[in-house]
Amino acid sequence: MAIIYMLCGKVGSGKSTYAKTLKELHRAMVLSCDDLMLSLFDEHLGDQHQRIHRKSIAYLYQLAEELVSIDVNVVLDFGFWSKEDRLEVRQYFLDKGISTELHYINTPAIQTKQQLHMRNQDIVNGKSNVYLIDEDMRQFFDSKFDEPTEDEISVRIN
Repeated sequence: MAIIYMLCGKVGSGKSTYAKTLKELHRAMVLSCDDLMLSLFDEHLGDQHQRIHRKSIAYLYQLAEELVSIDVNVVLDFGFWSKEDRLEVRQYFLDKGISTELHYINTPAIQTKQQLHMRNQDIVNGKSNVYLIDEDMRQFFDSKFDEPTEDEISVRIN
């Protein structure tokens, strides 16, 4: 039976890199809300961002469900910053008989800052198409992050 791997971690923690590892290890399909949105829309959506983000997530959850139904493992490269979101998503899939694992990427702040700096440089140099995250934005996003409790975590990556 296929499984859904939920990647949890702060912005810049290395979730997308880890998603590639899981993809290879478990022959999994990686679903990323950021990738979907950036492939369809400009980076700056203004007041439409949250609405489109919610619709994109709903679409990807449905796609994940369909993939698991044909025995394909799925990696949700989303971040799952809030405890409420993590519980809600787990319950959503549990109600459908789908197993999930939460993989928490717990990267030290100094390393996250370095990774974000390199990521931002790649964007500026045209080598990457991801969201640019400056220091103010990183601090804002970090303030929104609820560290998962041990009972939530299936795998911890330090």
